[in-house]
This record gives sequence, C-alpha cells and structure tokens, in this order.
Amino acid sequence: MTAPVFWRTALAALLLVSASGNLSVATEIGPIEITHEDGLVRLTQDGPKIEIAAQFVQLSDAEGESTAAITAANRLIEQQVLSQVDAFRDEYQSFLAGNDGEHLGPPWGLSITGELRYQGPVFWTLELETYHFTGGAHGGTENQALVLSRQSGEPIPVSALFKPDSDWQQRLSEASYQALIQRESFVPDDEWLVSGTAPEPDNYQVLLPIAEGLEVVFGLYQIGPYAIGITRLLLPYSSLSAVLNPKLFPNQEL
Repeated sequence: MTAPVFWRTALAALLLVSASGNLSVATEIGPIEITHEDGLVRLTQDGPKIEIAAQFVQLSDAEGESTAAITAANRLIEQQVLSQVDAFRDEYQSFLAGNDGEHLGPPWGLSITGELRYQGPVFWTLELETYHFTGGAHGGTENQALVLSRQSGEPIPVSALFKPDSDWQQRLSEASYQALIQRESFVPDDEWLVSGTAPEPDNYQVLLPIAEGLEVVFGLYQIGPYAIGITRLLLPYSSLSAVLNPKLFPNQEL
C-alpha cells in the first residue's frame, strides 16, 4: 500500500470511529492530530514548513432523528474536509519532489472551517470555508455549501432547492445584480459584475438557505478584483417565492 493511500485510509478510519481524545498519525511530512470535543472535529498538523488546521461540526442525534441520516451526513462532511486536506498534502509532496525534497519559499498553510448555518425541519445547511497559501502574493479563499437532507443525510443539489423547470437562475441573476449595484463597491454595467451575476450554473454554486433567506456567496474574482474579497448577499425568501421548491421550505412564508 502506498503512503498516500495508507494515509487516506487511516485518517478516514480515525475520524469515523474515534469519539473522543487525541490521536496522531505519522506521515512523511509530519503528524496529523485529531481531536473530538464539544461537537467539533479538529484536525491539525503543525510543522516548520506546512501547517494545516481544520475544524468542523459533527451533527448530533436529536429526538426522533434518524441515526442513519446523522451518520451519513457526518460522513459526508468529513469526506469533504479530508478530500481537501489530502489534495493539499499531495500538492505539497509534489512540490517537494520537484525540488529534490527541499522546501523553497515561505511555509504553506491550509485552514478549513465547517459551520452549521441552519437546522430546519427538512435539511441542514453547512458552510465550509477554506483558505490556502502556497506562496505568491497572497492566498486564496473558497466557500462550499452543503445542504443535507435530514431524512437521509444525503446532499441536496443546488437545482433541487427550486421548482423543476423554473427560471431560478434568471431570478437569482436579476435579484443579485439589482442588490449589488446598490453597494458602493460596484458600478452598474461593469463587465466583471455582469459576467459574475449572469444566469449561469457556475455563478450560483454556493447557495446557503438559512433562517433569514437565501444567502448567495460570490467567490474571489467572480464579480470584481481580489480586493473586493468574498461577497455575500442575502435574498429574502419572499423575493424567490415563484421559484423555490415548496417541499424543502414548508414553513417559510413565501
């Protein structure tokens, strides 16, 4: 068994079966420490040239909750985090291999947080935020939305948040553009803004249905230069009532 495969298998097993305490896994580029405490999983690697810190929520059983759904949801959250950590470590191994095992430049870093943003009657909404630095002028931040069924624990795709065959992308595009041009950072008809809010699937991959409405997250460089950063926009459910899937939002005043 190769080192990367062994690490993936061992680390995944430790996260899934350990309920408490501290564990460490020895690897070629330093140990991984895993801690389960207060409903959170913490995964850290602290070394002179590479640092990884991940902290994400573990969903807990509630009265009447499906144990299988909880288990499936937690497994999916863990897999999402592990896949990012694995990819980062593989990239670092390749970086070292390309420099005859020597680290050149500033230390690398990866930070991941996983937060429960909403717990409704039908689904959980979680947000993963990842910051990574591999040298250069600055690092990068990426966000990911996980909307998980409370019945099965399986992910609900973006399109399923809306009525089948509805013009939800167009509705999101219009609402987002109109809201953003009210902000000082944006100028109407700016090519970057128009392109980034266009009714295209890639523009609306990070949608977070929370108690107050649908939060749309625009990534770095999506609607403006790096200096603008991550842009968040909260759209009230009332403005999307014509396109939302009523099966997923039974208690919303649409």
